[in-house]
Amino acid sequence: NGKRFYIGKRCDTETFSGVIVDEQQVGHFTFDAGIRWTKTFLNEYAAFNIEGEGGQFKNVTPIIDSWEPGILQSSLGTTWRTNNKLSFYFNAAAGQIQPRRGALNENLQELKNEARLKIDVSTVKKFGESGKMTLTAFWVLQENAIALSGTTYKDPVSGMIRELYVNRGQNQSGLEYEIVAPQLFNLVNPFLNFTWMKSEMKKDGSMVRNRENPIFISSGGIYLIKKGMNLNILCKYVSAFENQRFASVSAGPQPLGDYVGMDVTGGYTFKSKIPVRCFFKVQNVTDKR
Repeated sequence: NGKRFYIGKRCDTETFSGVIVDEQQVGHFTFDAGIRWTKTFLNEYAAFNIEGEGGQFKNVTPIIDSWEPGILQSSLGTTWRTNNKLSFYFNAAAGQIQPRRGALNENLQELKNEARLKIDVSTVKKFGESGKMTLTAFWVLQENAIALSGTTYKDPVSGMIRELYVNRGQNQSGLEYEIVAPQLFNLVNPFLNFTWMKSEMKKDGSMVRNRENPIFISSGGIYLIKKGMNLNILCKYVSAFENQRFASVSAGPQPLGDYVGMDVTGGYTFKSKIPVRCFFKVQNVTDKR
């Protein structure tokens, strides 16, 4: 009842899953793999609402005693530790993602399951007692990805307005670099992260840029700790992207991103039998929308 965004109706479901995993170590290499199968039985499943008022869902006929299709997912990984300072990693995961029950495409038909493959290759170099650098290349390939179409449908009987979805091909690829410095002056822990991503989606038979995702994200900050006092300064930059998720269809895609955000928190912990921490927090210091 009342699970997450369910409103006004029961959500009585049971999910069954079976998992086989294995890990083997051979010298400096570690190999691991896993496979998971899941299937959900809907004892009683009714209105799902993620935005707006739930009153119009009260008359929805629930789905009773029905099996959802089975879903298969798998993963595979390899780690190569050349020594205590340098490691290489490979990870892959593949499987299906179900559309939300009742979601329809622009032809008012049920959506297909999304098939997704995720791959990342990375290297980690440790330095000092706590410092490390990480470089990662990643790919995400999606067949029949579930995405909003930007159109709606008004039911002539109930008057309910539904958002319609689309199955489309899309992918993302990119690089991520992160450096976590060892503690400086026995006081400060700094870190810095850069992510570059190329996002594409299939439109009119060809792959075009997916403007719903940013191209570049960077974050950084420092953690300062001294005798029970701490100060954290966190900054983040997100490049421009656009979305119409929370705007009317007539308004079109809305510009998002292209901002620098900064948060500051600080406090002091009193050492007592029951530790007490007094702190302050300032969000969005740069006052960016």
